[in-house]
Amino acid sequence: INKIHESTKDLDEIIQDMSFILQIKKGLQGTFSKIVVLSVLHKVLHSLREEIQAKQITIINKCGESVFINGIEPYVYSVFYNAISNSIKYTHARKQSKITIESSDSSEIVKMVFSDNGIGFDSHHNREKLFKPFSRLNSKIEGKGLGLYLIKIEMESMHGNVDIQSEAGMGKILTLTFNKH
Repeated sequence: INKIHESTKDLDEIIQDMSFILQIKKGLQGTFSKIVVLSVLHKVLHSLREEIQAKQITIINKCGESVFINGIEPYVYSVFYNAISNSIKYTHARKQSKITIESSDSSEIVKMVFSDNGIGFDSHHNREKLFKPFSRLNSKIEGKGLGLYLIKIEMESMHGNVDIQSEAGMGKILTLTFNKH
């Protein structure tokens, strides 16, 4: 009975995720507005604080206070949430884990870089699988394989870009490029 309950819960989560994905693809979620990046980032870090504390992860926040983007706030929250929660999920058991968040701001774009010292993966070898739904790069850690896919489609919906670089055992660097106008 417990396994049926767990399977039902997992299936319900997948259905909710798929519904969310379809809404994004149809463009049904919110309108563009000027968003202060640090405000959204603080909300995400607050919602993930228990996981961060449980794994004793050091967060290094180098995001500028006056950095803003033109985006859809629920998508920005979701993108930041997925970026940080992936770093939390794939921490290295034998290292003091850290996640660094940096921003670079120009007149036209803002780059947000999320880097960690987690277990990493071979991003060059797995390039084809990176942003596909239900594609998992590590079968030893529980997940649905939707995090990077959600990041990609939400960034595309906001006319942005996502890139990821990683090596096995060396962590990863996720770069998000947002438009300012």
